[in-house]
Amino acid sequence: MKYLPQILKPMFGNLKDQNLKLKDIVTYMAVRSFQNSEDKYCYPKYSQIAKLSGMSVKMIKPSLQRLNDAGLIEIKEVQSSWCKRVYCFKYDRKYQGVSLKYLLNSSLTIQEKAFIYLLAEYAHDNVSCSLKDVSERAGINYTTCVKLFKSLKNQDLVTEAFDYD
Repeated sequence: MKYLPQILKPMFGNLKDQNLKLKDIVTYMAVRSFQNSEDKYCYPKYSQIAKLSGMSVKMIKPSLQRLNDAGLIEIKEVQSSWCKRVYCFKYDRKYQGVSLKYLLNSSLTIQEKAFIYLLAEYAHDNVSCSLKDVSERAGINYTTCVKLFKSLKNQDLVTEAFDYD
């Protein structure tokens, strides 16, 4: 399987307002990594998404539904001998190019992977931002943000660019 070196990640914004969970970012990234550069669709099986994301198929199905309900992915059921679902991506919000290296890093937890991709939304253009700001803007518990940030910092994957109490 050939992975794209960089993929487009939407600016997720407030996850809570969209009824999304942090792990849905990882699901999105996994599905998006299968995108066909010719027709902009992708056709992965649940098992392929689960393997790449590090989640079970049981976790993937509701995550995909939440992404669909939030308008980030359109899932079309098809009658084909080679695929059951076609995934289409919406382009009605801001996107940023991100590397797949964190998605492919097996030493990171699902939550850590999701959080590092989420931090990318707030760590650009030299804008000063605190973890409290990230927590409020992303709709994530502040304690969770601090815990994940510290874990990523201990692995030298983030720096003190974000302030926390």
